[in-house]
Amino acid sequence: MPAKITDEVITHYGNLRRLGLTMAKAASEAGVSKSWASEYEKGNPGISGGWQRQAVKGIYQSLKKVGEVEVPPPIPFEQLTDDGKRALDDFGFHRRLFFARRDTPWQIQAGHNLLDLWMEEGKSFAVVNEPPGSGKSTLFTHDFVTWAIARERRIRILLGHSAKGTSTDYAARVRVALMRTDPHVDPITDETASAAMCQTFGRFKPEDRDLWRRDRFIVEQLGSASATEKEPTVTAESLESAFLGGRFDISIWDDLVTGTNQRHSNSRISQREWWKTQAETRCEPGGLVVLLGQRIMSDDLFRFCLDMDLPVHDLGRRTGGRTKKYHHIVYPAHHEEMCEGKHGEYDDDDNFVSPPAWPDGCLLDPVRLPWFDLASVRESDKAIYETVYQQRDGDPSNVLVQDIWLKGGVDPQTNVSHPGCRNYDRDIAQWPYETCPDGPTFTAITVDPSPTQWWSVQWWGYHSDTKKRVLLDHKRTKMQAPELLERMPNGEYIGLLPDWVSRGFTMGLPINHLIVERNAAQRFILQYEFFTSFLSRNSVSLIPHDTTSNKADEEYGVWATLPNVYKYGQVDLPYGGSWGRKASMPLEHELTRWPNTEEEDCVMSQWFFEFNLESLKFGNRPSPRRSHFPSWMRGARGAKSLAVTKR
Repeated sequence: MPAKITDEVITHYGNLRRLGLTMAKAASEAGVSKSWASEYEKGNPGISGGWQRQAVKGIYQSLKKVGEVEVPPPIPFEQLTDDGKRALDDFGFHRRLFFARRDTPWQIQAGHNLLDLWMEEGKSFAVVNEPPGSGKSTLFTHDFVTWAIARERRIRILLGHSAKGTSTDYAARVRVALMRTDPHVDPITDETASAAMCQTFGRFKPEDRDLWRRDRFIVEQLGSASATEKEPTVTAESLESAFLGGRFDISIWDDLVTGTNQRHSNSRISQREWWKTQAETRCEPGGLVVLLGQRIMSDDLFRFCLDMDLPVHDLGRRTGGRTKKYHHIVYPAHHEEMCEGKHGEYDDDDNFVSPPAWPDGCLLDPVRLPWFDLASVRESDKAIYETVYQQRDGDPSNVLVQDIWLKGGVDPQTNVSHPGCRNYDRDIAQWPYETCPDGPTFTAITVDPSPTQWWSVQWWGYHSDTKKRVLLDHKRTKMQAPELLERMPNGEYIGLLPDWVSRGFTMGLPINHLIVERNAAQRFILQYEFFTSFLSRNSVSLIPHDTTSNKADEEYGVWATLPNVYKYGQVDLPYGGSWGRKASMPLEHELTRWPNTEEEDCVMSQWFFEFNLESLKFGNRPSPRRSHFPSWMRGARGAKSLAVTKR
């Protein structure tokens, strides 16, 4: 018999829906079934269908019932009350005075952090990550926006979302907060605010109603300034809307990153291009662009922005020594470094008492994100817990290559020292003669083409005495087959392959092998005479590689071959110049996130080299391909005789 659904559970479910969670997510968090939630919402229509729209509609109705209330014109700073002056400086007081919000330290800190970035000289860019259920949409698209408008009526703000309807709701909520004359009632706590913004700061709604629309509006200006001569104070936009003519002082994009638009690499690439060419370029000098939301995966738009470097000429005093374009404001649900196991307790009356919120405790918000809920997520799916709730790229212990293996040094988790793989004394097409004095035993080019047209072409050298795998060059770019190799009518060969082969001969690092994914080799290499002719003329042997049948092999697969060579410093990556870092970083990016990333071209290309390494050591002898026998048979006596030769 199912457990009885108490009033507390029903209230909790309703609060989760008002926070913006979907029906399925709210039902899961509250511990009720989706069928119950569906029936409950049929009898309570106000809780479904977008709580912001319902709230705005209710407020409009209440405003009509109250009738017209006399509102003073915009009030200069000198004539404000003490509460009004304090609200302009203190974000937490602004939220309590006008919206009766429950204070949490991280929310107050986040508001002031954004204000500081906006006040910086030049354009500022920020990624703000926080866990779901933390109240971030209300905090950033409503409370912070109303605070910024109260401080500066001439401001121009863009509120963006993946859906235009939601961003319009955001703008409408801000508009209502500015025009209402009765104190706000918080929908979560039912507490009533102490004051209304238009009574404290003066009228925001202009006399011209054409300037006061749901998706864009202009506020009344101080003094003699005319609202009709000003661009919209707030504008609602989305991914699909065209806003190329708009210029904004603050752009806040909320929930732009979703599971749907991050699922496929093509979608992520398109979104990145849109972000660079449209979202970022609408920022006025001295403005602020904010990408807001929870992490979805290790290779999402947030990570793309966080990896952006500042131009070399900007690395001066203004940046404070920063090298990255985006500031990262991040709030994990659980601060593990501060955890002492104190996640709440029961008092003498058997009532649960929440622990203090961060920074006095380890939980970001013990009320909205209690430890019981977080622990449940962590136990059921640690990858989701690490990414969605802790705002990390993923579980650092569950990726192919860990950062410490690349950088070198002592791992604080295991206290083990790692030699590192980055060579800061070497650029591309340079051999590390100081550690491998007699040159490479052999070199090989590996090619992994992609259906998305993103190719990873890598040039590797191997030194048998030290067992070093030396990355000599790497090209990760959009390509077509002719860009790899093409023969002109006059017989001349052009493309990346002849360029690298020629460079290898010139530098005394001749290329011996070309390893290509088998399907691609059959599609655009083996069927063309000029391709095989070029390889023959330059003494380059072609090795087609089977990906599908070997990728997860226990002895020769990706997990079996790549981690240890990085862990023990058997890879040498060029890091001594900008070209070297440009060659190494795409490979590092995938290695430290795989398998939690859709892109794997770079990982596959190196794996082609590692998989065939043993056969290449012994004069290009074909590598073994094992049949799919049980693991206990592979170790049994005579099992090797069952292996078949790979063709």
